[in-house]
Amino acid sequence: MSLSDGQVQPNLKVKAILVGEPKDLSDGQGHVVRSAINKTVVSHPIFLTTTHFIGDRQADQKNHGGVDKAVLGYSFDHYAFWEEKLGQPIEYGAFGENLTFSGLSESTINIGDTFQLDEAVIQVSQPRKPCFKLAYKHRVKAMPLWVEETGKSGIYFRVLKEGWVTPEPKFTLLHKGSGSMTLEKINRALVSKPIQMEGLKSVLAEEGLAQSLKDYLISKIAKEEARR
Repeated sequence: MSLSDGQVQPNLKVKAILVGEPKDLSDGQGHVVRSAINKTVVSHPIFLTTTHFIGDRQADQKNHGGVDKAVLGYSFDHYAFWEEKLGQPIEYGAFGENLTFSGLSESTINIGDTFQLDEAVIQVSQPRKPCFKLAYKHRVKAMPLWVEETGKSGIYFRVLKEGWVTPEPKFTLLHKGSGSMTLEKINRALVSKPIQMEGLKSVLAEEGLAQSLKDYLISKIAKEEARR
C-alpha cells in the first residue's frame, strides 16, 4: 500500500541507525578493496549533516555520498526474503545502509517523498544502484545482480534540514513528492532490456531526481538515440 500525504503511518519505524569508516574488505578469495559498507549500529544521539551522519564516511566518494546520497536506507521488510535466499540470518546494516526501517519500501515511495527524522528532515532522491561490494560483503558473487533483478535496491535520501537523531527516532511522512513513479517502477525502467526509451525519459522527468542519476540518464538516452 502506498504512503499517503497527511496520513499517520503507524508501521513506519527505524530499526537501526548505522555508521562506518572505510576499511579493507575482502571477498574471501584474495581480493581486497576499501569500503565503508560494514557499519555499526549506534546507541547514542548522532548528528545528521547535509552530507552524512557524523562518524560515517564513504571510501568511493565518486559513486557514494554527497548531498543527493547523504543517507542510504534499506527496508527491514526485505530481510526475510534475503535470509531465505542466502540461507542464513543477516544483521542490521546487511546492505551497507545508514537507516534500517520497516513499513517503507521501493514499492511505496516516490522521488521527493519527505520524512521527519527527529530534528532532521530527509527527502527521497533516487533508488540505490547495487555495488560490487555487496558481493564482497556477503561472499556471494551474484549478490549485486540479485539486488538489481529483485528491485530491492535501497533508497537514497538528501537532507533538507540538519539535526540530531536518536537511536529510536521519530520517523514520519511529512508530505508526498510530486513524482508519479514509485522507486520500484524506476528500478524496472533503469534495467529494462531491451532499453525502453519512454521509461527512461519518464524517470528523467521526475522532479527532485538526484543530479548524478539525471546526468547518467541524459547520457544513456543520447547514446541510445544515436545508435537508433
